[in-house]
Amino acid sequence: MIKVAEAFMHPGYDPETMRGDIAILRLESAAPADIPILPLIPEMQAKGMTEGEMVTVLGWGLIEERGENAHEDQDKGAPAVQGSGTDVLRSVTLPIVDNAKCNDEYRALTAKDTILDEEVCAGIDRGGLDSCQGDSGGPLTATVGGTTYLFGVVSWGIGCARAKVPGVYTRISAHTDWLASKMLLEVATSTGRGLGAVIVLFAGVDRAATLSVVINSLASAALDVSLGFAKNAPKGFSVDIPTLSLAAGGKVGQAVVTYSSDKAQVDTTELVLEVSEGGREAGEQSFGLTAFSLPAVDFGAAFQGDWFSGADSGRNAWVVDGGEINSGTTKDEQTNVALMYFKGAGELSFKWRSSSEDTYDLLYLFLDNEPVDALTGDSGWVTKSVLIEGGEEEVHTVAFAFVKDKSMGKYQDRAFVKDVQFGARAQAGMERFAQVPAVAAVKTTTVSGAVRAAGKVGRRGRGLRGAMVEGGEEGVSA
Repeated sequence: MIKVAEAFMHPGYDPETMRGDIAILRLESAAPADIPILPLIPEMQAKGMTEGEMVTVLGWGLIEERGENAHEDQDKGAPAVQGSGTDVLRSVTLPIVDNAKCNDEYRALTAKDTILDEEVCAGIDRGGLDSCQGDSGGPLTATVGGTTYLFGVVSWGIGCARAKVPGVYTRISAHTDWLASKMLLEVATSTGRGLGAVIVLFAGVDRAATLSVVINSLASAALDVSLGFAKNAPKGFSVDIPTLSLAAGGKVGQAVVTYSSDKAQVDTTELVLEVSEGGREAGEQSFGLTAFSLPAVDFGAAFQGDWFSGADSGRNAWVVDGGEINSGTTKDEQTNVALMYFKGAGELSFKWRSSSEDTYDLLYLFLDNEPVDALTGDSGWVTKSVLIEGGEEEVHTVAFAFVKDKSMGKYQDRAFVKDVQFGARAQAGMERFAQVPAVAAVKTTTVSGAVRAAGKVGRRGRGLRGAMVEGGEEGVSA
């Protein structure tokens, strides 16, 4: 298995409409030579793939749909899929369904126009063959003139293999320009991942959070890269080097993005990398940035040090209750954060638990703005210890981010933390500390550790597809 080093979500991705439901994954190493590589389908060949033409989908997702009493899929108006998966790669060949016909069939279920021009449908009227949940992101292939191309990507659907409910796929030909532009550069960041398709930065009011951006040219010619922010970007964002010149042959450049604010707020923008080659525009890359500027809070003697807390909408914040803190009243579609600053090397230890809806509501642990762990469901108390490396004066942050989805409460609908300690290890045991006080007056946060490749942390989508079999016929999964 080859690990993913970097993930790029399409900048236009919309989880409500599924527009831009495509991403690029960069692997840590090249695939073995005996693994076939599918070329992207050219536009002319893609135009010839009309209703009735056969396409093939592959994957490892669910192979059977069971029941309709799972969490309601409000994004597409259908229940989530329950069933069994497979550890064997499966494939199924299906005819393309015309977009207008597909839209009519989905309108009968959703009461609205649903299918986009950048999507393609495939399935059979009687059902029984389809992709399913767990196949999302897998390949839909088409063979034209003896060559097999990557024609689409598994996107979404209602149920799996139901009669007159085709699977829906993202068309590769609708995104060829974006795909080509992403192949000019490798971009890595010091935080690496965030919530969903964005990089997330947490900072206290009047303190700065920084993000190192490392750019490696993949082009055979020299490139110029301009770094800036989307139009109307909040003034709290800045970049130290707005232009980088990268020579051919793998030249690497680096810039630092900084965010700070003198008031409590949440700011969102996109970092945009405009690429030119020989004075001509060659492409553009971008990724989302969301920065939290959190107000200071006093959690009492049990939580000494510099703490900050707030949510991305409304005034909700974490609250103290005796010897523990919890996420209080967190609204649907809200992220509620408790942030602590500390300084030096040692061990961070705490107990945490989640009491909320399984899979869809999550409690994340961020260390120096890098998500390193998460809890979901009714977890019970879990003890966590993390070794922190670096210099004695190096400043670190730990953030507990409770993320609620758009509906449904369960259990206490909260996240909890207690027994937070940080200090040098007095002995070999993980629970013994020579306590070190948290930093009291640091205005900037330094980036610690090696630069990490950009990726994402996100919640499992609902109604997203995979391949399956129903009625004993072979199906797919990816």
